[in-house]
Amino acid sequence: MGVGCCSTLQAAHSRLLKPRDLKAEHDAGVRLLECFACGDLGAAHALLDEPLDVGVRSPRGSSALHAAVGAGDAESCERILHIMPSLANATDCRGASALHRLAQAHPPNGRDIFRLLIRAKVDDALKDVDGYEAVDLAANGDEEVFRLLEFRRVNTRPKSHEIECEGVTEASAFLEKYRQGRTSGVMNLGPAPKPARVGQPGRAKATSVARGNDSTAQSTLPALMDAR
Repeated sequence: MGVGCCSTLQAAHSRLLKPRDLKAEHDAGVRLLECFACGDLGAAHALLDEPLDVGVRSPRGSSALHAAVGAGDAESCERILHIMPSLANATDCRGASALHRLAQAHPPNGRDIFRLLIRAKVDDALKDVDGYEAVDLAANGDEEVFRLLEFRRVNTRPKSHEIECEGVTEASAFLEKYRQGRTSGVMNLGPAPKPARVGQPGRAKATSVARGNDSTAQSTLPALMDAR
């Protein structure tokens, strides 16, 4: 083994044995946030080569990942996520994740940063304190990020129109049984449609009609049946 190689190994070994200076790491984390804020990405990259605390937050609760996203620095985003993967879903004092920041800030390299966050399993359905998801903010921000988020929303979550259709189908089946019962004189309606869940208006209406809780439905149901 060469002398140079031995020296490198010895230096690395010395760094491993050296006690951590937590204050110095914290201060380096603060400087990292400042570098992103002023756009000094070269200095930020240099800091990421040294021991530092990437969990340091700004006065408004922004993490190093929020700051790197806002600066459009995909390289730093990747390195920060490698050091502390949990920052993917860390939120600031407004409940906004790094994905919210990406949607609003419209930084350069938005597509690359989006892919990094998705690989880090960012929660794209997370809502901030105002009730907005990242896709809602992207509608008025980064058009490309909006398209990517909307594609994910459409393809990975239950579709509201399918839920509504399900509720309408249940209601239709119940009404058909009611009509048949009126004709035959035998009212065997079977079980009522399932109780509604939050955000499912179709189910809510079906349940209300089935249980007779909707005054409008109570007054118009026989007329609707007779009209058929």
